[in-house]
Formats: sequence, C-alpha cells, structure tokens
Amino acid sequence: MTTQHSAEPTIRRTWRHAALIVAIVCAVLVLGCGLGTVAVRQGVLTPPNVNLDLGSMRVVGIRSNSPECTRLIIPGCIGLEPANVAHVYTLWLFQQNERDSWSQPRITQLLRVSLGRR
Repeated sequence: MTTQHSAEPTIRRTWRHAALIVAIVCAVLVLGCGLGTVAVRQGVLTPPNVNLDLGSMRVVGIRSNSPECTRLIIPGCIGLEPANVAHVYTLWLFQQNERDSWSQPRITQLLRVSLGRR
C-alpha cells in the first residue's frame, strides 16, 4: 500500500505540470495572435499571397488597395497613390458550381483585414 500512496503525489504533480504547460501554450498563442494582428494592421508584417487548390475549391489570399487606381479607368494615375487609399488583405473561397469547370464559381469572402501604410 505504501507504493500507491507514494505514486499519488507524483501523478498529481504530473497533472499540475501538464495543466501549467497547456496554460502557457494557450497564453503564448493568444498573445502571439494578438501581436500578429496588430503588426499586420500597422504594416509591420505583410500577410502572404495564398493560392491553394483543394480540388473543387480554391483558397486565394491577396493584398490590394481600395479603391484601385487602374490604367483603364484613370490613365494618369500610374505611380500615384491617393491619400485616402486603404490597403487590405482579403481571403477568398472559390467553389465550383459545375464539375471540372471554373467558369462561374461561387465566391465567398472569408476574411478582410485592413493593413497599415507601406
């Protein structure tokens, strides 16, 4: 019986250590996500362009400016950046409506984050 009593404190200590490790990992994830979000919004970090093909679905993440200044609409705006332009990162989900055809996909916006000035 003495072996059972001596094993109980060890098991409790192991569970406490495991709970402490899980709590630390959760805290690091929460702080990391929060700081990452702030860094992206301030323009310190730039999220990557993403293009994942998942069979009948595609996930696309792109950085863009809103409003876009294109040569077709305003020929004189090449190289200029309006003062009120917003930099955004958008994550899109494209789904095929017809098998093996991307001619008219269903498009869903998954995420939109405002980015800081660069």
